[in-house]
Amino acid sequence: MWKSTPAGGPERVVALADGVFAIAITLLVLDFSVPSGLDSAAYHAELRDLAPNLGAYVLSLLVLGSSGATTAASSATWSRSTAR
Repeated sequence: MWKSTPAGGPERVVALADGVFAIAITLLVLDFSVPSGLDSAAYHAELRDLAPNLGAYVLSLLVLGSSGATTAASSATWSRSTAR
C-alpha cells in the first residue's frame, strides 16, 4: 500500500507534472473545428485556414513533450541520487 511522506517525495512531483502536461496538451486541441456540410473546395479552404493553428499545435506539442521528457528524466535521476 502507498504511504504518504510528510515531505512529499519525487513521485508526487512527477504525478503533478504529468497532470499539468496532460491538461496543457488537451487544451491545445480544443480550438480546432471545421464546419460540416462543406463541398470539397470549401473544405480544403477551411483546412488551409487551419494550417497555422496546426503548425502552432505541433510546435507546442514538441515543446511540451520535450519538457515532459526532461522532467521525467530529472526526477528519475533525483530519485536515484536520494535513494542512497
